[in-house]
Amino acid sequence: MQALDKNRANHTPLSPLSFLRRAAAVYPAHPAVIHGESPDGSYI
Repeated sequence: MQALDKNRANHTPLSPLSFLRRAAAVYPAHPAVIHGESPDGSYI
């Protein structure tokens, strides 16, 4: 199996903000969920 060279079609580096933007675009009907009763407001 040959590895593909990185290009826009098969590789997009994600920062925390770009990940959130992409997740919102790909899954618009799926709201974030707070895990348990975390006092620091951790989201999963």
